[in-house]
Amino acid sequence: MRKYGSASAWFFLITICITIYSCKHDIPEATTGDVCFESEILPIFQSSCAKSGCHNQGSAAEGYILDSYQNIMNTGDNDGIVPFNADKSEIIESILENDPDKQMPPPGSPGLTTEQINRLIAWVNEGAPNTVGCNSSVCDTTTFLYSANVKPIIDTYCTGCHSGNTPSAGINVCTHSGLAAIAADGSLLGSINHTGSFSAMPQNSAQLDLCSRTVIAKWVQAGALNN
Repeated sequence: MRKYGSASAWFFLITICITIYSCKHDIPEATTGDVCFESEILPIFQSSCAKSGCHNQGSAAEGYILDSYQNIMNTGDNDGIVPFNADKSEIIESILENDPDKQMPPPGSPGLTTEQINRLIAWVNEGAPNTVGCNSSVCDTTTFLYSANVKPIIDTYCTGCHSGNTPSAGINVCTHSGLAAIAADGSLLGSINHTGSFSAMPQNSAQLDLCSRTVIAKWVQAGALNN
């Protein structure tokens, strides 16, 4: 009598389960601590997602508009972002996707860094709150090194458009040399300060906060060193 089935049948069933599980894309562990939506999360969406042809108001690819808190939370039949559940959030799933037909940002566009991905996951797992004005007390304009102070600002607000093989306006700021070039001709400060005939940067979002602009200005005035 085969009360529980043969050992080979059980082995086959276990093998199938393991195979199915291994095909899922693992969600990295969220970082600890509070994440500020306004200064840490929204710039990622605005720089890397809410662009022409993708997920801005005019394009709304796949029905997703990712340019504000309200739009981010109300996309994808409300399962684009599922508070407290990064592994159930379609936006996080697409960012981690390996299939080029489903991957976001799409192939050819600059991908998010590991730090940015972990920050997004942490924010979702913390409940995806609309936190604003939360990092105002940590800004320090007394230090303005390229690697420690300037590059993190540029990575957050600018590289979504100005990096990769076909950067916007032919300007690639993911390297020191690329950023130093527009620092030298005045367009970096002109753009972030929204002055003269320079294109206002970041595009489609608020002007950088005064502290960030001051840090970049001091770095430029000190010679835009690769320090």
